Amino acid sequence: MTTELLPCPFCGGHAEIDEQREYANFFTGIRESAISASCHGECDAEIMICRADVPGITPEEVAAMWNRRTPAIPADSKGGERAESLHVRVSPSQREKVARNGGGQWVRALIDAAHEKNS
Repeated sequence: MTTELLPCPFCGGHAEIDEQREYANFFTGIRESAISASCHGECDAEIMICRADVPGITPEEVAAMWNRRTPAIPADSKGGERAESLHVRVSPSQREKVARNGGGQWVRALIDAAHEKNS
């Protein structure tokens, strides 16, 4: 895997990985560490994965999440509107894993599901 990032899917801006992104935990206020992929263009889009929520998360996994794209819906569908979205399908086994391990593991389950699909 690589940490090379595609341009921002929203504005086309330059994106970078930050392996030491800090944030204040919403519940405790304690400063914690995350890995992020973020746009430095017009929109400031960002994916941030907290190390406490997903132990063992790697920059390569965050880059793969940022780089994952789905085809755009053609302009002539849905009343002429163009829509774009990012999707990860979660297998029944991954849903069971989330249920067993609680909500804190949902991101890891999504990452594992993406790896299963690409294998």
